[in-house]
Amino acid sequence: MGAPMSIETLADLLFETIDRRAKPDAFLVPGEGGYRPISTERFANDVERTSLGLAAAGIEPGDRVAILSENRYEWAVADFAILTAGAVTVPIYATLPAGPIEFVLGHSRARAIFVSDRAQMAKLAETGARTTALEAIVLFGPDAAPSAGPPRVTTLERLMAEGEERRRRAPGEHRERAARIRPDDLATLVYTSGTSGTPKGVLLTHRNIVTNTEACLARFPITASDACFSFLPLSHVLERTGGQFAMVRAGATIAYAASIGRVPQNIAETGPTVLIAVPRFFEKTLQRIEETIRKSPPSRRRLYEWAKRIGQERAARVFSGRCVPWILEARYRLADRLVYRRVRSQFGGRIRFFVSGGAPLSREIVEFFFGLGMPVLEGYGLTESAPVLTANSLESPRPGTAGPPLDGVEIAIAEDGEILARGPNIMAGYFGDEEATRTAVVDGWLHTGDVGHFDERGYLVITDRKKDLIVTAGGKNIAPQPIEALLKMIPLVTEAIVVGDRQRFVAALLFPDVAALESWAAALGIHGSRAELARDERVRAHFRERIDRVNTGLPGYEQVRRFTIVPEELTLSDGDLTPTLKVKRSVVSKRYAAEIEAMYGRG
Repeated sequence: MGAPMSIETLADLLFETIDRRAKPDAFLVPGEGGYRPISTERFANDVERTSLGLAAAGIEPGDRVAILSENRYEWAVADFAILTAGAVTVPIYATLPAGPIEFVLGHSRARAIFVSDRAQMAKLAETGARTTALEAIVLFGPDAAPSAGPPRVTTLERLMAEGEERRRRAPGEHRERAARIRPDDLATLVYTSGTSGTPKGVLLTHRNIVTNTEACLARFPITASDACFSFLPLSHVLERTGGQFAMVRAGATIAYAASIGRVPQNIAETGPTVLIAVPRFFEKTLQRIEETIRKSPPSRRRLYEWAKRIGQERAARVFSGRCVPWILEARYRLADRLVYRRVRSQFGGRIRFFVSGGAPLSREIVEFFFGLGMPVLEGYGLTESAPVLTANSLESPRPGTAGPPLDGVEIAIAEDGEILARGPNIMAGYFGDEEATRTAVVDGWLHTGDVGHFDERGYLVITDRKKDLIVTAGGKNIAPQPIEALLKMIPLVTEAIVVGDRQRFVAALLFPDVAALESWAAALGIHGSRAELARDERVRAHFRERIDRVNTGLPGYEQVRRFTIVPEELTLSDGDLTPTLKVKRSVVSKRYAAEIEAMYGRG
């Protein structure tokens, strides 16, 4: 196979794996008869033909080409085809409606777009004049009638056939074109999910992503024997760097979710060893497990609570560096045999570790999964840093922290507590917005907008978003995210928004799992509409008791004095959440302004 090649671009990354780590099951793709494997050889062939098809269609180095699709094998094919053509990938969240899609296509001036299916094609049809730069639409599915355009409409199959014809005429063209790519060439234009304001286009180079991929693999022990389950949107840079580029670089297998609704079933089917997720996944998983346990016979509930307590006690000792007594270890092994293995089987039984990013996880959740034998390694980063800045390691994780900086990354804390970052992974800037770029990157340091500090071992602790910090009427500074994480541990609560800026005390909006709330209430003989349940004094007493338990661990000025149960669920479709399931705090606070006012006696 020869000596390993130097990895400087994403094209190098792909070819090094094709040449040295080929395998028959590089990808696992869902279908009617279950999952089928796709080999590295097939993938290499598909990428080459697609890339040459783009060249035949007139796509030049530096041109922007968008992808509007759910996670699937063809996403990876299109991405690497664009990149090896020297063009720039513009990922678009598949959950976005027509308006934001039109903005991204217009702002990026994309010349072509890959689209997953007819539903996404329908969104494109709704877009207007801002998308007139589009010259070609490539549909992944086989059911598109060809059209001369403009824009020209074709299928991936037809584009590959055109690429095959070009390959026959010039067999070495694909790698020759890719060899001309330089490390500082633009690789992708990623639009921020926009928890507030207009999304900005983040310019990431091949160097940005390659160095971050290599640093991630130095921190996380991923090899060709691993398998990753891909369900976070590939449009988000965390999944794309960690769940695609790092996995391809390591030669690991990538399995795709058939749909978001089938994620638990698909995980059990594919048996991944590594899974990247956001806190909401772990919170909902724990709630689902405990909801099942609540419906179990008393003997099983007692066994589960005993095993959970043993696991968390052992985890707390391991995390603090204390010795685990032999009697606790013996009980842990018994709990593993009686309980943990059964829970792990729901994840396919092979999970070595999870990676969590996007927001801090509560210590209780980290200890819970560690006790199950499925450690959660928390990290931290931004789209602007390609994305990972810090991460915990499997050897020495510390819950409540985002871990130490990755190799090559420098982290500093400004006087006001803001986290600053510097390294080869920091973006080239914001597309078409020099002023925003100058504000975000000063003297090479990225101003993250997050507040935090280092603990005594050099692990980064994230406090909150700088703009989300609450200053009470009494002048106390409060970070809402840690309090919200504790509130979300209350059974039945799926989301919590802490408020109190310029107020005398802290209050909270609690968003329950409505179906679970109705089931729980019915079991206690409490009936009524959702709104009636939210106002019922027995329901409120239940939540008040649990909020009081949370308050016991908080200083007085951070304690939640009042709360409102909102009998609705926050959704993507209503604009409450970003595509990565982060709450749009300003949107939600505005929508429920009357409820917030009422908690402060002005409603």
